[in-house]
Amino acid sequence: MRDIPMKAEAVRALMEERLGVKGRDLGQAVRKGRRMLPRWARKQVAVLVAADRAARSPKTAKQIDRTKVMHAYELVTNHLRAINVNAQRRDRLLRLLGVIAFQVLLLAAAFIAYMWWRGFV
Repeated sequence: MRDIPMKAEAVRALMEERLGVKGRDLGQAVRKGRRMLPRWARKQVAVLVAADRAARSPKTAKQIDRTKVMHAYELVTNHLRAINVNAQRRDRLLRLLGVIAFQVLLLAAAFIAYMWWRGFV
């Protein structure tokens, strides 16, 4: 049961590296980055958080389902490792440029409509 806190710390470090979410422990990191994880991954991370809390006490550490924790750890780490940080940055930049281009086109159309309404065009 000593490896559960190490696994929780590894997931927290992966979340910080791949999602940019910082927290002093896994529970805080999950609360901050809640929207960035899919629902199934949040459920698996909740299993890891609960196991991490239970592993701190010798009495509750005996109640941890080790196979469930290992499965949750594998699923979450595989998901986080599959995230391409550069592709996310590129997509965010392209979305921003698309919004700016749309707003410029909308402003130009409004200006042309105003000029037409005033009779200058």
